[in-house]
Amino acid sequence: MNWKHVLLGRVQFDAAEEYLAFKYAFALILMWAGLPLLALFIGGDLTGANSIGLHRWTVRAYFLLSCLLIALLRGRKQWFAPAVWVFAVASLGVHLSGFMFVPQDELRLVWFYSLIAGVYILLGRRAGALFTVASVALVLACNPHQPAPISSRGLGTFITSLVSLSVIFHVFTQQTTSFFLGMLRSNERLRQLSEQDPLTGLLNARAFAQACDRLVRLAERHGTGYAVLFVDLDHFKRVNDQYGHDAGDCVLRTVAEVMRQRLRQSDVLGRVGGEEFVIFLPDTDATGAMRLAEDLRRDIEASCPRIGHEQPLRVTASIGVAPGRAGGNLESLQKQADQAMYLAKAAGRNRVTLFE
Repeated sequence: MNWKHVLLGRVQFDAAEEYLAFKYAFALILMWAGLPLLALFIGGDLTGANSIGLHRWTVRAYFLLSCLLIALLRGRKQWFAPAVWVFAVASLGVHLSGFMFVPQDELRLVWFYSLIAGVYILLGRRAGALFTVASVALVLACNPHQPAPISSRGLGTFITSLVSLSVIFHVFTQQTTSFFLGMLRSNERLRQLSEQDPLTGLLNARAFAQACDRLVRLAERHGTGYAVLFVDLDHFKRVNDQYGHDAGDCVLRTVAEVMRQRLRQSDVLGRVGGEEFVIFLPDTDATGAMRLAEDLRRDIEASCPRIGHEQPLRVTASIGVAPGRAGGNLESLQKQADQAMYLAKAAGRNRVTLFE
């Protein structure tokens, strides 16, 4: 039995929702943990071992509300904020009820400390400060109207310690949030480094394959066409040998940008080698792929990147086109497009060839 699913339900969080996932789990575990404690109070009151007077009705209502909130929140992350707000307000009410109706408990004010800590963790600094002020104000307002009022010295100690706790959790929550956001940015940067070609900003070979595998399966499921283009720059080694690697890098960045501007948002573009690029075209037949490949070839030839004060370079590309077929896969399709590209090279370069 998976106890995580039992307690939290089946819910998925995105990579950017790690902090929400922590608070979601914390809230539900807190609610679950409160049920046996509330049951203990109810049982003690029913047996007479620990009579809590009128407070019994508040505790019973709070027990039922906690069960309802657990049922609502399990597996439904979208209900996190409203459920936790209701839970926090109800908790404040039950602690105030205990303060008013269980005067024989000298330590009944201690419950407010756990409330403030939980609110800061689950709802943030503003909510934590709000509940701190509300707790102090309600205790001060209700204290004179109960059978055993807390002394002014006791109230002073309570207020001072509660505000001190609030300040501690205010700073803690601020630093925790700042740390978590920094971690998210670092993780996003690491993800980009693991998926992107650092020179052109395009997908690297691994990320390209992962993105296209999903699209191939989707196209197969819906019976739509797709195609792969393999683009290889002609005589690229001469650029590096004659003008240096910085010039070669400039050419690669220029060509990458030219292709990016021509392609649709749904198309996938990756750099898979030194001067080799691969393009996946969803919902595209052979005729459309050939037309686009010819447009790309002309765009690359017209790009003419300028290296420093040198004359603009003439850059051309040979492009192989492989249309998708039923039961195919990305690896075989990419090899077919690669073979078509070599046929374009053999036929004189700067041309487009369809894999037959």
